[in-house]
Amino acid sequence: MKVLGIKAKAGATLMIGAGALLFLYSEESFNDGNGSALPTRTLVGGTSCSSRRGADLGSGGRWEKNPQAGPLMQYGLPWSPVVMGRGTLVKADELHLEGWATDPSNHLPSLRSTKYRDPSTYVWRDDPSTEEECGPMVPLNGDAFCDTTIRLGIGKVMFLGDSLSKYHSVALMNQIRASEGATSMPDNGGYYASHTCSGRHTVKIVFITNKLLMEKSSPAVPDTMKHTWDPLPWKEEYMSGALSGGGTDSSLRTLLIVNTGAHHGKFKDYTYVNKAIDDFLSDVKTKFHRPKDIVVLRTTPPGHPACEKMDHPFENEAEREEFITSLTKDDTPEAQEWKKKLKLYQWDKYEKMNEHLREAVRMYNKDDSHSGPSNVHLLDVSHMTNLRPDGHMGGIDNKNPNKKVDCLHYSLPGPIDWWSNLLFANLADLPTHITRLR
Repeated sequence: MKVLGIKAKAGATLMIGAGALLFLYSEESFNDGNGSALPTRTLVGGTSCSSRRGADLGSGGRWEKNPQAGPLMQYGLPWSPVVMGRGTLVKADELHLEGWATDPSNHLPSLRSTKYRDPSTYVWRDDPSTEEECGPMVPLNGDAFCDTTIRLGIGKVMFLGDSLSKYHSVALMNQIRASEGATSMPDNGGYYASHTCSGRHTVKIVFITNKLLMEKSSPAVPDTMKHTWDPLPWKEEYMSGALSGGGTDSSLRTLLIVNTGAHHGKFKDYTYVNKAIDDFLSDVKTKFHRPKDIVVLRTTPPGHPACEKMDHPFENEAEREEFITSLTKDDTPEAQEWKKKLKLYQWDKYEKMNEHLREAVRMYNKDDSHSGPSNVHLLDVSHMTNLRPDGHMGGIDNKNPNKKVDCLHYSLPGPIDWWSNLLFANLADLPTHITRLR
């Protein structure tokens, strides 16, 4: 085992034991629950780390209360409410803010002071063996975003999916404090923004609404959706590649993050969503001819019962399942409401959809005979998000008196930020020349 010595703040040296582990240091840091310093930039681990982070392995990952994480989790952009609509996305956080002030050094808005909502003060801790080899997962910031996108040559980050993907994209823009705010794209229900790194590398950030990863011209689109506003066109934007200096730069990669959304319960089975995943990967494999791109498929976590009463994470999956089982056996109004939501949203079926997604990714990566990227990547956020019944839009931390009982979406900042933390921890493991990973 090779031990690396890393220069840390105040000239201290932090010793980390691992095989080929590189520590990317940031001046800011916060302590874990035991008082040990955690970095604000990710560590670069081996090729197995992406399948271990966020997973229910060994002693299992867990959410750890860490008040010192609060400042790192807060957003610094005042335009995020405009993207999603006031009262919808960040109203929960707005009511905790003491107000905006202008930073005299750069004339940009900054928070005068803030009271951190409780859901933004938890950090994810993987099982000890994973953290020893791969390092702890840490909050994403602009420096880490720039390091990764520059190193991998990423010129566009594109999100494709439903409102959960939109929340994910807004969270990412706020985490990195994107330098250019969002502009709407009315033709496809999306928007674009950008972030410039050190004045020399600009990354376009795009979100497009599409719940099936198809376009209306596809014969696979369900009849019930052929005459609705969705699915919206997205392939032209994706195929346009990344832009640099006013033109297309074919040397830059697109990071495409896709999800089929949480709207398939109405189809009674998952024939459509499974076909959507398979058809999408078939297009990536044989039609798009963009072998340098990084394609990521995200799993879909279900909502939580009684989220309006939950104020802390579950310890583990067993506690979550015990809580859900107790509700299904009861005949209380709360239990009846949960059963109603299960029937309406079919949250109990989401894991079947996620299982198909995992298998589809595995089969794609097993096949060598295609013109697409040698690998597609899985962003499996299900386990870590399953353990977060707190922080939902309908949660007790949302002080908006007009809030809805929404137990699927989350207020921001909150658990969804950790989807990007996981994503960029995994991207940090990728070599510059992305080779096939078994």
